[in-house]
Amino acid sequence: MNVHFIGIGGIGMSALARLYMERGNVVTGSDATDSYMLQALNDEGMGVFIGHSSMHLDSDVQLVIYSEAIPVDNPELVEARERSIPMKTYFQALGEITSEFRTIAVAGTHGKTTTTGLIARLLMDSYRDPTVVIGSMMKELDGKNMRMGGGELMVVEACEYRRSFLQLNPEIIVLTNIELDHLDYYEDLDDYLDAFRDFVSKLPEDGYLIANGDDENVRKVAESAMCEVLYFSMDSEDLDKLNLSIHGDHNRMNALAAFV
Repeated sequence: MNVHFIGIGGIGMSALARLYMERGNVVTGSDATDSYMLQALNDEGMGVFIGHSSMHLDSDVQLVIYSEAIPVDNPELVEARERSIPMKTYFQALGEITSEFRTIAVAGTHGKTTTTGLIARLLMDSYRDPTVVIGSMMKELDGKNMRMGGGELMVVEACEYRRSFLQLNPEIIVLTNIELDHLDYYEDLDDYLDAFRDFVSKLPEDGYLIANGDDENVRKVAESAMCEVLYFSMDSEDLDKLNLSIHGDHNRMNALAAFV
């Protein structure tokens, strides 16, 4: 399939573009300004354009994936609509892929990237061969922000902005913490917590919620879970089993979440 990404230079979009390419698709993309990421994607064999133009959509493009940050009047989006090319947002496309795996989704206001990276490293070191999508470059991922694995597990960073994480299909959710954020979208804390409750409701009955027991808001959300809830806490005896080379309570909690 020939797939075109609008906003390909973003950290999530670039990871998804790489994943699509490693799954055998022909990938092109565009972004408003040049960046190290665009150069890296171009070097990896993608056709990358700087700036947006309807001319960037080849006649054989079969799917357009776009960042939620792209305005509706973007010329490439307009061209795709006029040509009736199927279109998906980043999270719609990622969500479809997560349904193919036993997916571990890491959510929360803070610590998502670190915890996702720790889980990915643990699964790689234990020969589980995971597929990974993360919001940062990792040396363990050959300096990339994704990994195409051959195992049944996938680890993704789940963003709550505009309720985007509701597009994902997790079997396990890790909740690092919940502190009101994205006030340009959410009305108040109750609205914010409802989004996380809706996300937790997507877990199957035989799934797991890994929850920060020290966080009051996380506990409020966890009460709604219909599956088993496993809490982690600074009071946990498991902390004694961790031998971290990084310091700080936040890192300890992220590592404990990954361990659980």
